[in-house]
Amino acid sequence: MAKKIKFPLEMKDGNKVRTIEEFRKYFDAEKAVVYFLNGKLLGWLEDRHYDNYYKSVCEIDSKDDNLLQMICEALDVDYCIDDSTELDLKKIEKNNKKLEKIKQYVDDNRILDRLDYIAMNQKELDKLLKESCSEIYLFEKSFVLPSTISNIKIIGVNNPTLEIESDSVIDFVDRNVTISGVKFGSDYQKIIDDYNYELEHRNDKKHHSYKPSNRLDIRLSDQDRKQSQKLFDCLEKELLDVKFDIDAGTHILYEQMDKADLYDAFDIDEIGRKQFECMKNAHLDDAFQEFESRNAN
Repeated sequence: MAKKIKFPLEMKDGNKVRTIEEFRKYFDAEKAVVYFLNGKLLGWLEDRHYDNYYKSVCEIDSKDDNLLQMICEALDVDYCIDDSTELDLKKIEKNNKKLEKIKQYVDDNRILDRLDYIAMNQKELDKLLKESCSEIYLFEKSFVLPSTISNIKIIGVNNPTLEIESDSVIDFVDRNVTISGVKFGSDYQKIIDDYNYELEHRNDKKHHSYKPSNRLDIRLSDQDRKQSQKLFDCLEKELLDVKFDIDAGTHILYEQMDKADLYDAFDIDEIGRKQFECMKNAHLDDAFQEFESRNAN
């Protein structure tokens, strides 16, 4: 029978505790409560055959107002419980459920350790944006970002959908915005698709990247170089919008001929039409006469 692996608990400053002595030495009040609420504390005690401690912890009511004190007493932890020790048990329980859900899809500790920066819904995202966070994780569901975003890194977890309140494509590079791991909403994706289509088919001209000559480039400051890039992009866009019509000069002549009604003044087969009219009216004699007259000429 395979030997069961005994996983440690992570406590203060990332210390991994494997014994009750280490648990007391590196005791972390908030983590101890989290481990109690998610059942890991009981599992940890059971794996190490701390039967008496296990029994004492089992008797603790999770709804007890003095939950932290009860845990400390059950495990003989010398921890000072005073007014400065404030634990938001509802927040701890909420974050614990949040963590357990995210861990079903992510095992990257770099993400799990930033639990406070993971938005599970639009309300949490709005709160993080208001706090001007530089890095935000979006978990599942659908989210909306304002068009004014800047200096931020957005990372999707488990393929969330991200809509952006904008009527045009946003230059994320210029805004210092990085977005990854998300699928854009239908509205903003259409804006992107239309923009890309216009670039590909605009007078069938290819886009050219800005590249100044070396002689000029070394004389430009970083600010001047950035302004030159913007000027280049602006001029290129305006020039690509110009439509050249090689037949523009003939349009005027065509319109003048059309207005002059020259068709009625020119008939290449006037005699043939008279012959047809005679035959139509059954005046065959006249028709033959017209035919002979035409051949004689």
